[in-house]
Amino acid sequence: MRTAARSLPFTSASRPDFARAAIVNASAAGGLLAIDPPFFAIDLPDAFRTECGEGRAAGFHGKAAIHPSQLAAIDESYAPTEAERAQARRILPAAPEGVGVLHGKTVGVAMVRWARRLA
Repeated sequence: MRTAARSLPFTSASRPDFARAAIVNASAAGGLLAIDPPFFAIDLPDAFRTECGEGRAAGFHGKAAIHPSQLAAIDESYAPTEAERAQARRILPAAPEGVGVLHGKTVGVAMVRWARRLA
């Protein structure tokens, strides 16, 4: 009996997220940046862009590339937006000691670390 291989592109609905979540969480616990593993199907640029977006949404800080054609999508997907940079600039003065309040909401250490990376 022959079985067909799973076709690309994978999506978050068809791939277990446990391994990716474990990488993101372990990296955060160790104070490291989480880098999403490479995408090997260089002939599927749309699927690659989708995976970059999923990786960023999952908490990765970047993605490993195996081909120069992938670099633009990585840059576009993982670069902070101007809105994120503006939020980071508001967080830092609101939490000079690492914890604070901004617009009635608590700002904790994790948000301050994020803001420092972007500012």
